[in-house]
Amino acid sequence: MTRDLLNILIDTPKLNAAHAKIKQWILCRFSGALIIGESGVGKAVAINVFPDTVEDRDGDLIHVYKSIVGKHDKDINRIVYEGIGELANLNVGSRTKVNRVLSGLVSFFSDVAMHNRARQVGLFVYGAHKLTLHQLQVYSDLYSRLAAERVALTVIFVANQREFTGLAEDIQSGENEEIHERLFQDAHQMEGIQSEEELRVVLKFFDIPLHQYDVHSSILYTLCPRAEEAHFQLSSMASILWSAWVQNYGDPFGQRSWLMSRFTRTIRIILGDYFPRYWENSPSVLRDISEKALKAAGNAPGLSAVFGE
Repeated sequence: MTRDLLNILIDTPKLNAAHAKIKQWILCRFSGALIIGESGVGKAVAINVFPDTVEDRDGDLIHVYKSIVGKHDKDINRIVYEGIGELANLNVGSRTKVNRVLSGLVSFFSDVAMHNRARQVGLFVYGAHKLTLHQLQVYSDLYSRLAAERVALTVIFVANQREFTGLAEDIQSGENEEIHERLFQDAHQMEGIQSEEELRVVLKFFDIPLHQYDVHSSILYTLCPRAEEAHFQLSSMASILWSAWVQNYGDPFGQRSWLMSRFTRTIRIILGDYFPRYWENSPSVLRDISEKALKAAGNAPGLSAVFGE
C-alpha cells in the first residue's frame, strides 16, 4: 500500500498556473485558447486532472468536456466530429451526414449550458497539433452555431510545441484571421523544471505530511523511515539532484528544462527503490543515488542512448 504513494499526483506551481489560466479563460468567456509545450512537460496530466466543472461568480457550475483528436487515416473532418461526438454519444459513421452531427452537438452543448445562468460550456481538444486549418473550421462552425443559440463556448486546444509550429504559422497568416481571432485568443506555455530553486519547491511536496495531524505521514518518511530519524528533507538534496541532471543530461543534450515525465520517473525510483535500501545522510551517497536514478529513469532524450545525439 505504501508504494501506491508513488502514483500520487505531484502538486507543482506550474500545474497550478496552468489550471489558473484555464479557469481565467473560461470565466472571462474566451472563445478559444491554447495550452502548448514540449511532449512530456505535463500537459496531459494537467488536462486529465482538471475538474469537470468550474464554478462561476454566481455559484453556478460550467461544465468542461475533454476530447481527443483521432487518427489521420479517416475523412479529414470526420475524425474531428468523432472526437467531439463521443461526448454526446453520437454515432459518427462513414455515412453520417456532417450537418446532422453538428446539429446533435449544438443540441447537446445547449442542453448542458442550461445548468448555468451564463449559458457557458468548455471543451478541451487534446492533440491539436494533429489538426489542419480545414479541421479547425469545424470548431469555429460549432462556436458560431452555439452563439446563435446564445451559448458561449470556450475551446481550449492542447498541443505539442514542435509539431504545432507549422500550423501556428498558417493560423497567423492574414487569410486565416477568423480562426486566429476566434480560436486562439491567448496561449499558455508549459515548461518542465527550469532551476534548482524550482526543483526545491517541487521536492517539498514529498516532505509535507499527507495528514494534517500526523507529522510522520509525509511520502518521504512513509517510504524511508530512516530519513525521519535523521530529520532529513527531500528538498535538501535539490542542489545535488539538479547538479547531477544539468551535468549529465541538461547541458550535454541541450535541454532547457527537466521534463515532468522524466522527473516523475526519477523521483519514483529514488523513493521507491534506492532510498529504502541505500539511503544515508551523506552528500556522496545522495549524489550516487541521484546519478543512478537519473540513468535508470532514461533522462537521455529518446533514441540518443542508441543512436547518439
